[in-house]
Amino acid sequence: MAFEPAVIEQWIYDTLSGDATLQGLLAVNNLPNNYQQGIYAYVAPQIDPVSRKQPKTPYVVFDRAGSGGSDEDTLCGSRVFTYPTYRITVWDTSSGALSMGVISSIMDRVDALLDNQHVSSTTPRFYCRRESTAQTFAMENGGRMDYGVTAVYRFVTQQ
Repeated sequence: MAFEPAVIEQWIYDTLSGDATLQGLLAVNNLPNNYQQGIYAYVAPQIDPVSRKQPKTPYVVFDRAGSGGSDEDTLCGSRVFTYPTYRITVWDTSSGALSMGVISSIMDRVDALLDNQHVSSTTPRFYCRRESTAQTFAMENGGRMDYGVTAVYRFVTQQ
């Protein structure tokens, strides 16, 4: 029996951070690919571990969004299926007019990497499918706007 969230979170991180196309989309304003970690679990840090500076947008944050149902057990009591969900959010910042172009392209790439994936190289095996999307906005001091696009993915694990 494995602790599914640890396996899934490592897969999400490895899949997103290992994609050269996604890294190129995250490296805007003439910055080199991988100038910062760019993919963060749960929250973006105050100081990026790669650049040693405050993270620059755009970047991706993923976190657990609950469960898509109760675990299913066999008659002998072993867990056979679980249904964790994860929220992936692409964040950007603007001090003027908002443009969803950059973060939409990034989310399109995230979706191409995660949606409808069958993963059998891990224990447990799992299937990942996008369940919903949303947009989020937060007004900061001085007229700065933090905004993001979000997708929620449902995983079905099989022990």
